[in-house]
Amino acid sequence: AGDAVANVRLPPLPWARQEAKRITTLLRLDAGHVLQGSAASEHALKTAALGTFGVLHLAAHTRADAAFPGRSAVFLAPGGEGEDGWLQPREIAALGLRGQLVVLSACESAGGSLLPGEGPLSLARAFFAGGAGGVVATRWPLRDDDAAFVMERLYRRLALGDNVGAALRRVRRDAMDAGLPAAAWAGIAFLGGGLPS
Repeated sequence: AGDAVANVRLPPLPWARQEAKRITTLLRLDAGHVLQGSAASEHALKTAALGTFGVLHLAAHTRADAAFPGRSAVFLAPGGEGEDGWLQPREIAALGLRGQLVVLSACESAGGSLLPGEGPLSLARAFFAGGAGGVVATRWPLRDDDAAFVMERLYRRLALGDNVGAALRRVRRDAMDAGLPAAAWAGIAFLGGGLPS
């Protein structure tokens, strides 16, 4: 089945919970900082003190609407009066990020319509407008289990002290060594690079 978000049927992401659990363990995070299921809501994200975190990780469904970029969205639970669960670019730009790394473990989060001289109008771009210092995003659809594999290894490398670019290079090698198809790892990109040292 799946969850309905504003008349959109979304299949479940069973590996997203595994992904969150593994990242929480690797980084020794406080479980209260990990929101899942209905707690992972648009309202919770908009009202969180995001400036206190170094990384914002979203494992969710997304939609990159090339025809109408303003209708692109990260799909979350609504979580509050007046919220629809569609975290759209104008809302992302208002999040007040402070140079954090944003990791979008979601399909096509780096894609969108191309604006000559500007690049893609993607969800990643919206996070930059919201103050992100760097964004890890995907250029095409990614299977839920492949995303969990890649993200666990990304955070393992980050926990060991690798910078994001070096960590992603290592993750790609690990994925190739594990026999994963290029579709599982080649479309994951690190954009930006204005992260604090």
